[in-house]
Amino acid sequence: MKIRLLFLTLAAALLSACDPNSAHRADDQRQSEEKRLAELRDLEQRAGQREADAKAAENALERKRLAEEQAGLEAEKQKLAAEKASIQEDAAKLAQWRADEQRLQQRQAALKTQQERSAQAEREASAARERAQEARRHAQQETAERHLDYFYAALDPLGDWIEVAPYGHCWQPREARTPGWRPYTDGTWVSTAYGWTWKANEPFGWATYHYGRWARIKRLGWVWVPGSEWAPAWVAWRRSDQYVGWAPLPPEAHSGTGFNAGVDSYYDIGPASYNFVPAASFGEPTYRGIVVEPERNVTIVNQTVNVTKIQYTTVENKTVVFNGGPDLAQINASSTRPVQRLTLERVSDRPADSGGTAIVGNVLKLLAPRIAPASRSDVAPTRVKEVVKAAEVERGWTGSDAPAVQAVRAQVRQEAGQAEQQARVAPPIAPAPPDLRDAAREAEAARMATEKKVEAERANAKQAEAQKKAMADREAAAAQQEDLRRAGEKQGMAEKRAADMKAQAEAAAAAKEAARMAAEKKIE
Repeated sequence: MKIRLLFLTLAAALLSACDPNSAHRADDQRQSEEKRLAELRDLEQRAGQREADAKAAENALERKRLAEEQAGLEAEKQKLAAEKASIQEDAAKLAQWRADEQRLQQRQAALKTQQERSAQAEREASAARERAQEARRHAQQETAERHLDYFYAALDPLGDWIEVAPYGHCWQPREARTPGWRPYTDGTWVSTAYGWTWKANEPFGWATYHYGRWARIKRLGWVWVPGSEWAPAWVAWRRSDQYVGWAPLPPEAHSGTGFNAGVDSYYDIGPASYNFVPAASFGEPTYRGIVVEPERNVTIVNQTVNVTKIQYTTVENKTVVFNGGPDLAQINASSTRPVQRLTLERVSDRPADSGGTAIVGNVLKLLAPRIAPASRSDVAPTRVKEVVKAAEVERGWTGSDAPAVQAVRAQVRQEAGQAEQQARVAPPIAPAPPDLRDAAREAEAARMATEKKVEAERANAKQAEAQKKAMADREAAAAQQEDLRRAGEKQGMAEKRAADMKAQAEAAAAAKEAARMAAEKKIE
C-alpha cells in the first residue's frame, strides 16, 4: 500500500511540473493526496492495531485453552494417580483373595479327606451293623430248631416225595430216574476236622448226604429216608491198594456208639451198594464216569477190607459225628490229585450257590440246620407222587447163590467177628447222646447262645460307637461344607469386583492415552 501512495505522489508531481497552469490544481491535489495519504496511514495504523489486537486476543484465547487443557491434564493426572492407587489397592485385595482361595482349596482338601473318613466310618458302621445282624441271626438260628418237614419244601422242587412202607415219606431226586444213577457219586471227598466229608455237586446234597439214610427199592431205585442227625456223611468204607469204596448206610443203620468194620454184616450191605473208584482217582472233583461198574464189585470186595470207623468225638466243644475211614496219608500217596484239607463251617442259611455248598478260601460252608430229634415227621408232604405199601428192598446181593457172592458173605461175617473182638479189647468208644436235647447239649447250646449274645452286644456297641462317630463326622462335614459355600460366595463376589475394577482401570488408561494424544495434536 505504501508503494502505491508514493507512486501516486510522483505522478502528481510530474503532472504539475509539466503543466504550470495546473499548479493550483496540483496543490489542491497534493493536499488532497496528503490528506488521503494521512487517511491511508491512519487506516493502515488502525489495521495494524486491529491486527495486533487480534493476534493478542488470539494468543490470549490460545493461552486460556492451553491453560484449560493443562488443568484438565493435571486433573486427569491426579485421577490416574488415584486410579493407580486404587489399582494397587485392588492388587493387594486380589493377592488377599488368592491367599483366601488357597486356604479355601486347603479347606476343601481337608473337607474331602474328612468326607472320605466319614464315608469310611459309615462303611465301617454299616459293616458293624451287618456283623451285628449276622451275629443276632446266627444266635437265633443256633438256638432255633427245625423239624423233619423242613426238608419237604426244600427238596420238593428237585424231585418227588413217595410214601414207602415201612420207611414213611421218602424223597427221590429226578436224577435217580436215570439208569445207573447212584448216591454219593457226583461230588468228592474232602478232609475236615469231622473226618471224611462229602462235598456234593448236586443241589440237594446238603440234605441227602448229611442227614438220613438211603435205600434202593425195587422198581423205584434209590430213595432217601429223612433223618434228624447231621454227619459229614453216612457211609461204610472199604479199601485196598488199588481201590477205595463207600456205600450209603441203609435206614436200619442206627447206633448209639457209631459203626465199625462189621457194618456190612450187621446191616446186610451187599457189594452192589458200593461205589468203587481207583485209588489214583480218589482226589478228583467228581466221581461220575470214574466209579467202577457194579458188576465188578463182588470181585473188588473180595480184594478189599472194611475200614469203617464212624464214632462220636468232640470238635470245638461240641459232640459231633466223626466219619473215619481210609488213612489220609495212604490216600494222598496213591491219588494223583491230593485230597483237599478244608475247614468245615456249618451254616444255618444257604451259602452263595444254590446247592447249599460253597468253598470260600479254605473253608467249606455247608447248609446244616439243626433238626429236632424224630424218627419220622407227623406232617405229610404237600405233594406225594405215589404210595408203595409193600416195598421190596434191594440190599446189593445180586446173584446171591453164586459162589463168589457166598464168599463175600463169609468175608463180611469174618470182618464183623474181628471188629467185635477188637471192640472188646479196645477202649470204649464214646457213646452218642441218647437225645439231642439232653442236659449236656442244652448246656452247650446255652453256652453258645450266651457267646453269640455277648458277641451281638459287642457288635451293637461297636455299631453304636461307629454311628455316633459317623454322625459327628457328618455334622463336622456339613459345617465345613457351609463354610466353604459361604467362602465360595465371598470369593465369587470378590472376583466379580476385581473384574469390574480391572475393566474400569483399563477404560481409564485408554481415556488417558486418548486425551494425551489429542493434547499433543493440538499443540502441534
